[in-house]
Amino acid sequence: MGIVFLEQKLVGQKVDSGGLYRLLQCASKGDKAGVIQELDKGVEPNGADYDRRTAFHLAACEGWIEVVDLLLEKDLGSSFWGMALILASTNLLTARIAAGCFLLALVVVLFYAKNWTLRGLSIGFIIFLALIWFLTISSYHLFREKKCCLFLILEIAGVMNSLFSVYDIYDDLISRGVNSSDAEKFAEICPCPCNGVGWGFIWGMISFIFLGASVYLGLLILA
Repeated sequence: MGIVFLEQKLVGQKVDSGGLYRLLQCASKGDKAGVIQELDKGVEPNGADYDRRTAFHLAACEGWIEVVDLLLEKDLGSSFWGMALILASTNLLTARIAAGCFLLALVVVLFYAKNWTLRGLSIGFIIFLALIWFLTISSYHLFREKKCCLFLILEIAGVMNSLFSVYDIYDDLISRGVNSSDAEKFAEICPCPCNGVGWGFIWGMISFIFLGASVYLGLLILA
């Protein structure tokens, strides 16, 4: 029944067998493998249909707990990776490793990008980050006892990731003016006496704690 209603709501949209349409359909059917496949392709997990129902919303309504858990991880993922980048920027070796992983991720994005704007940004940042990474290796004696540009780049990227997570949770789960947010649907299936705004606040606080803890630990390590 839910699938038929979803298909009716998407009539008139330009869709194919993949993308947002398939993500919503898989979430509604509890197809965890299909959801993972679409997310790995870069489909926006917070995309919604005409009624602003997201994949999280549909999975929660149908009671697919595993899919709900999978989609919930996407909200806090930016905060986790932001924390990792901030902590990595406190040491030259870990900064190099993090930069190498960052470069690898950008190469993957380059191949999966669906437009030239994203490809161009990826290529530009790959060249920039690779140049900085090479300079830190070739000038190790200069950066052994002082901060280098690579540290600053990772710190900025980490803080921006964490702040994006906080903002995204606020915008998507707390400030939304209708009863169709992910947090509202999670509150319906969760036995805890907490409404959607409350869950959004809790998730936002978790994300903010990640940011605060990473900054504190980073300063502690540097001290």
